Amino acid sequence: MNILLINTTYQGGGAEKVTRQLFHGSYQEEIHMHLLVGRGNPEDDFYEIIYDKKIPYFFSRAYGKLAPYRKYDRYATRRIINTIKKHQIDIVHLQNIHGNFMGIEDIREISRYCRIIWTLHDMWAITGHCAHAFDCRKWIQGDCKNCPKPDTYPAIRTNTAGAMLNTKKRSFSGNNIVFVSPSQWLYSRFQESVLKNEHIEVIHNGIDLNRYFPQDKHVLREKHHIPQDKHVLLFAASNLNSQFRSFAHLLDALEQLSNKSDYCLLILGNCDEKITFHRDFTVFQMGYVRDETIMNELYALSDVYVTPSLADNFPCTTIESFACGTPVIAFSAGGLTEQIDSDTGWLVECGNSNELANAIADAFSNPKRLLLMGDNCRKKAEKFYSEDLMLRKYEELYHKVYKGEL
Repeated sequence: MNILLINTTYQGGGAEKVTRQLFHGSYQEEIHMHLLVGRGNPEDDFYEIIYDKKIPYFFSRAYGKLAPYRKYDRYATRRIINTIKKHQIDIVHLQNIHGNFMGIEDIREISRYCRIIWTLHDMWAITGHCAHAFDCRKWIQGDCKNCPKPDTYPAIRTNTAGAMLNTKKRSFSGNNIVFVSPSQWLYSRFQESVLKNEHIEVIHNGIDLNRYFPQDKHVLREKHHIPQDKHVLLFAASNLNSQFRSFAHLLDALEQLSNKSDYCLLILGNCDEKITFHRDFTVFQMGYVRDETIMNELYALSDVYVTPSLADNFPCTTIESFACGTPVIAFSAGGLTEQIDSDTGWLVECGNSNELANAIADAFSNPKRLLLMGDNCRKKAEKFYSEDLMLRKYEELYHKVYKGEL
């Protein structure tokens, strides 16, 4: 059985992490994985790149800046079909495809050559254009005309959301695609959408528990020069200006805390400028961290991981924090409500900075409880969110699709 994984890039956030896990995963001998990315590093010879030549890459990037989406990308489709033929691919497994490196209608063309499995990492496949619809309900009626939030990522220059949703419905429906949702939350949204008659499974994201595990906080804080006597909070996002991760709400919450000098905040993520904090607050801006060994250490040395996401699917960062024995404070958004319970962290009203501040203060009001919650986090990660469990479920799905059982 030959499986072709397709994603925007090899390195990056949640979708890229899952893609790498599936590509390098341990399977039965009859499963052979191949990887094709829209854009990548030509020096990496273990995967293939759609835009591996400068001129097509230039025109693709230029087109992406001018147009909100493309119906067709003949160059990309030809490259994908040639890869399918070259490796005698049985199943194409799509990950994140809204990086403007292939066309919407191309999926229907690809489905004529082999079966397709598509893991949804956000709502993009079922909306007019946005990765998360927040409180908008127009996508449920299948009518995204006059989109009220055209600036929501991925933004559109002209209000073409209605036409885009119709194109998606035409291309994604009736082509024997098996969809996968990492969360029950997105599964429920899918069942309300224009694709509600398509088949969808739920397979939770998982992580390598040998890479993420609890460690001695005292030793790690000394190594990274983090104060031993502070309440250490961790915040992580690929970009601090993300519409979804809402770093601004965390800043509001921190301003409401009393005894600010008791706290230390570690900030992971890209940011164009240095952020100003209250002078009593200890802050370390550590930039974007890709090294998983360092990420493990930063989770493990922190007391609490805070993720005030206004929208999210089933973030790997939460379960990475669990695996390191670090409880999580989050807004009640998306799949976060499935991951976090009263034994592993705090869920507060989405967008409520005051409740977020109260949860942060409450986390440090009972040190014994915080320690117990850390143990519960690790146990939950081991029981529900291991990489081995995720890979086994995908392997079962590959066999069912290959045998025509789905």
